[in-house]
Amino acid sequence: MAATGTADATIDAGTNSIKRLMGVTDEFRPALPEDAVTYVQGLSNEELFPLGERALRDIADDLVVLCEIRQRFNLCRRSF
Repeated sequence: MAATGTADATIDAGTNSIKRLMGVTDEFRPALPEDAVTYVQGLSNEELFPLGERALRDIADDLVVLCEIRQRFNLCRRSF
């Protein structure tokens, strides 16, 4: 019984940290797979680290795009 409670607490803690990280709202929550945290926690290091590397590249690409958009807005604002 205690082991199950501990596992449930770990899953809840992981889910809550993802919600805080992503700012999950009631509208966004249904789009998340219910067992995403459980799935990721069950991955081996060999499976997890390549996914993490790909996620970092995706994040870096997204940041470059967002930075360019910000630059263009700033340029547009200065021209008025």
